[in-house]
Amino acid sequence: MFICGPIVSGLGYFWLMNELSRGYPQIGGPLLVQAAGAIVFLLGCVMMLVGRTYRHMAALCAYALMLSPAHSEPAKTPIARCTSFLRVFVLPRHYGALKYRLIKSTQHGDPPSVTIEFETRNKLRAPGRSIGTCEFDRDRRHISFYTFDGQRSQIIYD
Repeated sequence: MFICGPIVSGLGYFWLMNELSRGYPQIGGPLLVQAAGAIVFLLGCVMMLVGRTYRHMAALCAYALMLSPAHSEPAKTPIARCTSFLRVFVLPRHYGALKYRLIKSTQHGDPPSVTIEFETRNKLRAPGRSIGTCEFDRDRRHISFYTFDGQRSQIIYD
């Protein structure tokens, strides 16, 4: 129970973060999975408190629960949205099997415009650097991404 609870809760958390990065998330399922993982973990803690041989583990469990931070909402800043858009939509389509590493990102203007400098890496080629710009519409539902080597992508949230 001490192993399964955090694993299930972690899977629910990653599912929830994935859903929240969309325009209109469906968060009922991820929250249910997260709650189930937390309940399994707490049941394990209760079983340890009742048992006589593992009381020291129950104390550690209670201490860990006191130290665990409260759940916070993910950042919905333009930089976070642009980075997510780059990772999910732009790089797999235009750059194929390349991996990328974020080097620097800056936000300026209103409506916001985000400039991202990233390094691309492939097994066969030396690392290369590229710079892209995300431009948001006034209502922040339309994102356009441009790279200086001519690639262009857009997404519209309905």
